[in-house]
Amino acid sequence: MKIIKLVLKLVLSLILLAVLLVGVLTVFEYKPEDVEVIDIKDNQTELVQLDQSMTFMSFNIGYAGLGKDEDFVMDGGKKGRPDSKEVVEAYTPIPVEVCGV
Repeated sequence: MKIIKLVLKLVLSLILLAVLLVGVLTVFEYKPEDVEVIDIKDNQTELVQLDQSMTFMSFNIGYAGLGKDEDFVMDGGKKGRPDSKEVVEAYTPIPVEVCGV
């Protein structure tokens, strides 16, 4: 009976820790603004005027297997994997075998 209580307490403690971890990660998830203002520090080669506007572009490569139509969980969707190997092959010109998928 003591062993069952000990195992039960251990399992409940692990579940509680997992829930707590998910809660903390959810609360502190970084959500950048649409436009971020940055300070330029230690730029030794190029001068930027303070009133100069700069534009940067980053590419969402679809997590190397998800295209623009996928519903990825970290973007607010429900899926964490593509539907099939054929979906991945349709998104990439590189053969899937080369990518290691």
